[in-house]
Amino acid sequence: DSEKQTDDARTLQKDNLVEQATELLVRFEFHKVRIHLSLSQENGAARPVANFTMDCLKAEFVKKTLNTVVDLKLKDISVVFMDFLDDRARSIPMVTSKGGSANQELLSMRYTETEISAFDLGTSKQAVLKKLEVDFASMVVTFHQEAVIDLLQLSNRIQSQIEVIAAKTEV
Repeated sequence: DSEKQTDDARTLQKDNLVEQATELLVRFEFHKVRIHLSLSQENGAARPVANFTMDCLKAEFVKKTLNTVVDLKLKDISVVFMDFLDDRARSIPMVTSKGGSANQELLSMRYTETEISAFDLGTSKQAVLKKLEVDFASMVVTFHQEAVIDLLQLSNRIQSQIEVIAAKTEV
């Protein structure tokens, strides 16, 4: 009779995830990240080249006795190219996304891994040990020919300058 009570207690612990001990909990959030890339001109002024914005990146890792859950959510991302070769400095959206409603994310991922010991293998025929769920909302990526060429030229120019600096420091 005490053996049955022990088995019942184990089954209750396995079925009730709330009673699992949390071994590790890691959370981090970036509410807003903005990166502005600019180019120095000969007169010392900075001319904008590109703006990168990311809104609300959240990650959470929870390791419990019988399962591990990793959540990742990204609300919004955008990349705007500023045509630095054009005197008008027009802005060209390269990547735009809006999760839609206030509660919807651009990207939502959940990875769940459950220990095999959490299942009663005699009754859990549809048990899933590892599961990855991904939900991706709409995102627009624009490959503007002039903007892509300008960015490639800029990256080549920066690479050349880095090589010159590296050569000077080796001497």
